[in-house]
Amino acid sequence: MSEPKKISILFVDDEMDFRNALASSFSRKGYNVLTAPNGKKAFEIIRSQHIDVVVSDIRMPQGDGIELLDRTKEEHHETPIILLVTGFADISTEDAHHKGAEALFSKPFDINTLLDAVERLLTPPEQRWASSSYVQLGKEIQVELQYNNFSTAIESHAVSIGRGGMFINIESHFPNINDQVNFKLTFKDNGVPLNGVGIVRWIRTQNNRKYSSGFGLEFIFLNESERKMIIEYINSRKKLKPFIPNN
Repeated sequence: MSEPKKISILFVDDEMDFRNALASSFSRKGYNVLTAPNGKKAFEIIRSQHIDVVVSDIRMPQGDGIELLDRTKEEHHETPIILLVTGFADISTEDAHHKGAEALFSKPFDINTLLDAVERLLTPPEQRWASSSYVQLGKEIQVELQYNNFSTAIESHAVSIGRGGMFINIESHFPNINDQVNFKLTFKDNGVPLNGVGIVRWIRTQNNRKYSSGFGLEFIFLNESERKMIIEYINSRKKLKPFIPNN
């Protein structure tokens, strides 16, 4: 019997010591590790071979991380998983998730937090959202909203679904970033309610010219019926790029 294929992870950073430190940590965990000094070289690697995960700095000469994200997601909407790291306010978490990044880390960060995030995001949604292992007991808040039906909620942008979470339009009583939310969206037409648990990744407390107020929620747990409904919705939209939509 052949050995299972190793997960390939690409680290992109113009600081050699930093990318080598990440590479060493993940190699010890059994990952197949590649490195690149900039976005241009990284994109060449992504186009030439299969990469499961990209962890990229943002500020780099010869192709920054945001350009790499845009070019990669233009060709590959779901894979590789892309996690951005930065020491500056180059991009908001809201914009990073809308562009398709699965996570945004600020330097310095705990390597174990990055390892945990990679492991979680590599788990297919069918399994990831079925497990309650990431649910933190005793720290949740409740959000209950009602709409006419699921289609109307989507069409009016009251709710927007991405590959890994959703935007919920609210005008007051905002949660905080990193709050765990037990959400329940019900529909007057007696459709299947949308129940689950998520983590707040970003908040917009006021309307602006382009977008309405609300918050972005990453799915952590969905019950079986809701999980099936969300996965079917995602699969029906072949070019669904945002991990969490911004509106």
